[in-house]
Amino acid sequence: MHLRRPLVCHDAPVTYPPPMAPVDPTAVLGRRYGAFFIDLFLVLILPFILYTSNAERVENGNLVLPRGCEFFEDRDYVCFETDDDLVIIEEGDFAAIWLLAVGGWALNYVILQSLTGGSVGKLMVGLRVVNRGGQRANFGQVLVRSLFLAVDLGCFLVGAITSAVTRGHRRVGDLVGGTYVVAATSVGYPPEPGSGYGPPAWGQPGYGPPGYATPGYGQPPTPGWGPPPPPPPPPPTQPGGWAPPPGPPQ
Repeated sequence: MHLRRPLVCHDAPVTYPPPMAPVDPTAVLGRRYGAFFIDLFLVLILPFILYTSNAERVENGNLVLPRGCEFFEDRDYVCFETDDDLVIIEEGDFAAIWLLAVGGWALNYVILQSLTGGSVGKLMVGLRVVNRGGQRANFGQVLVRSLFLAVDLGCFLVGAITSAVTRGHRRVGDLVGGTYVVAATSVGYPPEPGSGYGPPAWGQPGYGPPGYATPGYGQPPTPGWGPPPPPPPPPPTQPGGWAPPPGPPQ
């Protein structure tokens, strides 16, 4: 009679992926500044250049205009001085510059941004404006955010300060409109901790799409798990070791 040693299964060592580095999807200030200057050039600087390129220029200090721009104070012109010239623009043309700038602002910052999630500058650098749930901000949120751009720029650049020190890197327009600026790859995930985007704090392992690459992902099965072993045969009841086969389980 040969006895077999029972098989013993040893759990193989399990390796786990390293935890993800802490990631803040709103930490994109460098790209936000780049997008801002792109939009500023398109909306304000470019129209001004186009109109002033056709403006009348007079040599500064000309005998006919000894007082420079003071000569035009009571006339229907807008005048400003450069190093060598006086640049003279009719008031009607100057108003057209501002109308073009306002139209460009509405088209770029409000309409385009509410339809696509980003202005021209943001689309070029890979940014999007989202709500607290991580979805594209709606028209009302984008409008409020864009209107407060004047506050962010006009009050001693308060927008640059608040976007650098607030959680979520939000300027005043974002705080009022309930919006965030994130990388395009982060759209669809809530941008703030505590709202379903990984553990409820920045700087902890696993901050990313819920459950992905978090410690403990892929734990080994519990030792001994599996189908139960069959019951042992009953002891012999008659001489010779014979026993009737076990019946079906009850």
